[in-house]
Amino acid sequence: MLKKLTITATFLSILSGCTIQNSFPVEYHKKTIENVEVKNIDSIGVTQWRDKRNLATVKDELAEKAVMRMGPATIGMTSDGQEFVRVADFIRNAFIDELQSLGVNAKKIDIIPASSEAKLLSNIAINNQVEMLISADLMSFDVNCHGAWTLDCNRNVSFSLSLGAVDLCSTYINQPTLVATS
Repeated sequence: MLKKLTITATFLSILSGCTIQNSFPVEYHKKTIENVEVKNIDSIGVTQWRDKRNLATVKDELAEKAVMRMGPATIGMTSDGQEFVRVADFIRNAFIDELQSLGVNAKKIDIIPASSEAKLLSNIAINNQVEMLISADLMSFDVNCHGAWTLDCNRNVSFSLSLGAVDLCSTYINQPTLVATS
């Protein structure tokens, strides 16, 4: 009887796929940056970031929300009460918080540009009435944890930024792409 029950349970678990999806709460903690003075910037728009991580290339609903995948398990982040937050949005929001803490009038622009082409970014900046626009690609977001009862985790984030400004003649001046890793 136990043998039949074990075989049946094994067969049903294989048939059902047995996926595990879990989202863990995360919080971004800003560090105070001193002796920074911001001048002559009325507004900076920050578009949604394109997710270019290897995990995001998988074609399913959790691809851009997965922090890590191990077999059938998908691990994501919960932020501001929302489970499985898009990783690129979490990083963008932390980036905007940093700009705002420095006194920059940074605002979210909820558009994911198809490219970093100057004409496209210029139209987005003009339509959203911002002087400068930041667009970015999230290249990596790695979490490394160790420990048994409590986890000590480190994060590594890499992204590529495009920064441009709209001048008085509504011409978009695209600056070289910056690559940042922390």
